[in-house]
Amino acid sequence: MQTYLIVPDIHVPFHDIKAVKLVTKLIKELPQLSGMVMLGDFLDAFQISTYSKDPSRRNLLAEDIEDFKQILNEWSRNLKEGSNI
Repeated sequence: MQTYLIVPDIHVPFHDIKAVKLVTKLIKELPQLSGMVMLGDFLDAFQISTYSKDPSRRNLLAEDIEDFKQILNEWSRNLKEGSNI
């Protein structure tokens, strides 16, 4: 039997840092994980979204992508070799 960690809607850069840290902790503490399933939006990407935009949001999409990569790399490093994301 395979075990997957299912993580919904992170929405970087509006992610909950505590939730991201909890996912990292779970990955480290569940060595039987076969991988992760990412549901929904990992990156918010409001800069290119068709939804209404808030002018107070000044992040650049490139900065948001870097934050996304940092989180994903941290999770990847902690999954056992051969696991799927």
